Amino acid sequence: MLLMRFFKTEFLLFLFLLCSFSSIGQETVFSKKSDSLVVWSYEKLQENYIKYFDSAPVKAKLFAKSYIEKAKLEKNSKQLQEGYVFISYLVDYETAIKYCDSTLKIAAAFDDKETLARTNFLKGGYHFDNKNLKEALNSFLKADELAYAVEGEEWPYFIKYSIGTLKVRLSKHEEAKEIFKECRSYLEDLKGTEPYNNFYLSTMKALSNSYRRLKQLDSSSIINRLGYQEAKIIKDDKSLSYFIFNEGVNNLEKRNYEIALDSMQKGLNYFEEKQSNSNLIVAYYYMGRAHDELDDENKGIYYFRKVDSLFETTKDLKPETRGAYDRMIAYYRKREENDKLLETIESLLQVDSVLNANYRYLNTYIIKKYDTPQLLIEKEKLINSLNKGKKSISRWLYLLILLLGMASITVLYYIKKQNEYKRRFEELLKSSKPNSQTAKSSKKVLALSKNEKTEFKNIGISEELVHEIQGKLDLFVENKGYLENSITLNSLSKQLNTNSKYLSKLINHYEQKNFSKYINDLRIDYTVERLQTNQKFRNYAIKAIADEVGFNNTESFSKAFYKKTGIYPSFFIKQLEKS
Repeated sequence: MLLMRFFKTEFLLFLFLLCSFSSIGQETVFSKKSDSLVVWSYEKLQENYIKYFDSAPVKAKLFAKSYIEKAKLEKNSKQLQEGYVFISYLVDYETAIKYCDSTLKIAAAFDDKETLARTNFLKGGYHFDNKNLKEALNSFLKADELAYAVEGEEWPYFIKYSIGTLKVRLSKHEEAKEIFKECRSYLEDLKGTEPYNNFYLSTMKALSNSYRRLKQLDSSSIINRLGYQEAKIIKDDKSLSYFIFNEGVNNLEKRNYEIALDSMQKGLNYFEEKQSNSNLIVAYYYMGRAHDELDDENKGIYYFRKVDSLFETTKDLKPETRGAYDRMIAYYRKREENDKLLETIESLLQVDSVLNANYRYLNTYIIKKYDTPQLLIEKEKLINSLNKGKKSISRWLYLLILLLGMASITVLYYIKKQNEYKRRFEELLKSSKPNSQTAKSSKKVLALSKNEKTEFKNIGISEELVHEIQGKLDLFVENKGYLENSITLNSLSKQLNTNSKYLSKLINHYEQKNFSKYINDLRIDYTVERLQTNQKFRNYAIKAIADEVGFNNTESFSKAFYKKTGIYPSFFIKQLEKS
């Protein structure tokens, strides 16, 4: 059952506000054994009811009847209300809905909003468990409208959780995840205490599933581990099996197929033992997928058929398991088993009919009746907040204006910078002529030296030595020796048969730059020329270009390019492509 088992004593729906309950048509004849139990205390009857609730429902029903009979004999309306809550969990769906409807009529007559809220919530749970999702949504929404009338801080989380489960059915997993995170946050300090254990574990299961469906597998695994530890503490075998199975599905998504199968099989064994149909459909689907991924198509089809068999029984299917039919259709089509193919297609049409009937309705009304009201509530809170704290809001308003102003300045600065880059790009194209850019050499230096005879004396190098070094440097430039990424002042000095002191002085004096900038500028000149003339070179990644022209990393290349040209290489390449 959905939430009814979380808080057996919290869902006191006050099914009957008066001492007369004849309109509900309850059984009034009890067995002798039931009569003999009325001398027990309410606490002892309730304890035994809970004790046998899962393992022996017939016994549990006997204790519930005794609880009711005792309350009638003592004319104790409060305990009578609890007794009818207990018995409602053990009757069939139609009878339980009749209990709820009769209670709603009486509550409406007395304008008892708390009872209306609680009863609608319980009714929604019955509808949900019996796959009547339309009516479940309607009942939950009615309960939500009256939530303000119910005491207890846990009540809004019941509603949130219920809406979250419906959002899961609509594949709105991000929204469902946020709802379940809220519930978990509330329950974190209450876990391990009755009556919150079941609610906490159910929330952890739902949250784990939401993370998995959003492909956030590591987060899902963390939740599985925490949920498993808590379930182990309170010895909840059902939850233990669920977390084990869910982690198996995570491993399936991670392609750890053998590990996945081992974990899922453990969960499946429990679900089959307890005949938990809703869990079995999901389990069979993922078992089929795992075998399919391991190329064991026959075993995969075996499990997919089980999905279809259970759908025929329950007439309900979670959207994620619809893929079983797609895989069966592909399997039969490939083998040309037309009879089975037709049968599967007909089943899929029936599945889609059920899904469309439920989920189209849910999607429309969950937006109209829940999401939109939630937004309106949020809007109202904001308005109230504005009215209560104008000064505080004013500060936020000023901050917002400041942020907008800063954003505007940033945008304007960006636009200005882009225009500046474009201007520099145009200037660079005009000033650089392909095939001549790298022809720059120290011949320019020699021209200067001939006009200024005293230059050689000023730098302490003879005219003959300058000419000698200059000639060798010209040859170095023409051979593109600067593209060697390991070039240094010392290595080049040795290569030119001179000393590093003379070479450094010559470059510093005539080029007005140090050796490192001299080499980098030659590399950038070469890069600019080659980017203009070589389409293939423009298609290189920036890192590859940097390596090609002698830089050890992308960062140093980009900095050198910017210093030389005033723009970054990525911008230069983009503009070249555009032009």
